[in-house]
Amino acid sequence: AYLFNIINRKYCKKIILMLPEQKHPAQYHKIKDESFHILYGNLTCKLDNKIYKLTKGDILHIRAGQWHEFVGKIKGCIFEEVSSESLKNDSFYKDTKINKLKNYERKTFVSGWGRYELPNPLVKF
Repeated sequence: AYLFNIINRKYCKKIILMLPEQKHPAQYHKIKDESFHILYGNLTCKLDNKIYKLTKGDILHIRAGQWHEFVGKIKGCIFEEVSSESLKNDSFYKDTKINKLKNYERKTFVSGWGRYELPNPLVKF
């Protein structure tokens, strides 16, 4: 999955892009509550062993402690995650190989978007 952090304070907003049939492994958070709002495409989400088939406009709420995994279907999916603060050490996976990795080993961080990168509004030029 491609995750774009938009805001991460006491609340968080991310835009998540899933390619067709791309899967995100089963995980839960001890602290974070989150809601997924589907903007484009279809997403199948397994939440505590119940399957939800989501389409544009649907919202799914996920409480801390709930196991969830998801896959972008047919055309893939773009959705926003609105949640409580996203913490680096608050994702726990069923796949023990993933849990053994450090956060920076599980993710690729991109910066330097060139002319498309928005300046930090708190920095004075």
